[in-house]
Amino acid sequence: MKNEKSLKKKILSLVFSITIIAVAMNAAVHLMIRFMLPGFFDNNVIHTVGFVIILVPIIFIYISHELKKSDISVIDIRNSELEKEIGESEERYRVLIENSPAGILTCDTQGNITMVNLAVVKILGSPSVEATKQTNVFTYPPLIECGIAGSLKKCLETGQVFKGEFAYTSKWGKDIYLKMHFAPICELSGKITGLQGIIEDFTEYKKAQDQLRLYFHVIEHSPVAVNISNKNGDIEYINPKYTELTGYTPDDVVGKNTSLMYEKNKATEMYFKELIETIKAGKVWKREFHNTKKNGERYWENIMAAPVLDETGGIAYLIAIKEDITERVEESRKANYLAYHDLITHLPNYYGMKNYVN
Repeated sequence: MKNEKSLKKKILSLVFSITIIAVAMNAAVHLMIRFMLPGFFDNNVIHTVGFVIILVPIIFIYISHELKKSDISVIDIRNSELEKEIGESEERYRVLIENSPAGILTCDTQGNITMVNLAVVKILGSPSVEATKQTNVFTYPPLIECGIAGSLKKCLETGQVFKGEFAYTSKWGKDIYLKMHFAPICELSGKITGLQGIIEDFTEYKKAQDQLRLYFHVIEHSPVAVNISNKNGDIEYINPKYTELTGYTPDDVVGKNTSLMYEKNKATEMYFKELIETIKAGKVWKREFHNTKKNGERYWENIMAAPVLDETGGIAYLIAIKEDITERVEESRKANYLAYHDLITHLPNYYGMKNYVN
């Protein structure tokens, strides 16, 4: 806006100046013709030609001079503002780099570090920014041992972006896990002049990732059937043992409600009502249940369900564990039968008759 106003003022000033010059020169031409060529004084053509011959070159020279000054002034203003914008942009970039939680560094084609922030100093275990800048990423032993140095050289040679994860031991002997993203720095001509990259301490995330992988491995190979559903009871995961026990595959049940895996009757409705009330109270629900497999075979299961709470204390998931207890139930029933019946005749014995009478 300031530039536009300044330019408009210059144009108005230029027009005003030209008008004054034109009037003055017109008067001068008029007087010259009057005294030098009195016979032609009343000849308008001579007057006009004289005015054009004398005035036009002067006005042209004046306008050219003023426009040149104006262009230089506008260029100076624009250069000044551009330099200011570049300075402000560089300052924002510097603040962003220095305060970034991720490590950021640049190096030249020889591996010498040219820029590094405090996050890199902390991650690499270096004593200071100055000390870190003395490090050569191609020859620093810890970087060579973990393979980072070789990967950075390859990135520089091929000109391709490099992404990788590495186990790294700092100067002080601390084992950490690094995640890196490096790209070549190129001139407008395409010549590679160095590398710029981001380094992150991936240790905690890696530990959590390894733990999740371990937990998943344990559940996948669990000797009991596991069913994980959301808070509405819609199944999200079953392990292989669940398929082995019931015959249902993930394609059969994932996305469906757990209640659909059971026959609808009064006993089932009562059990599910009891299950919901127990889970809402944040307690574990247990029950022995007579269920049906996918192929129609009846079996007895011992089922236990528990809520998985989120950070606010609300129910996020439900986890159910069950095992086939058909053999145990049948043996228990058989033992109970033999306790009250004759082994040969299968008629009620003394205890059976007594129990029957009572």
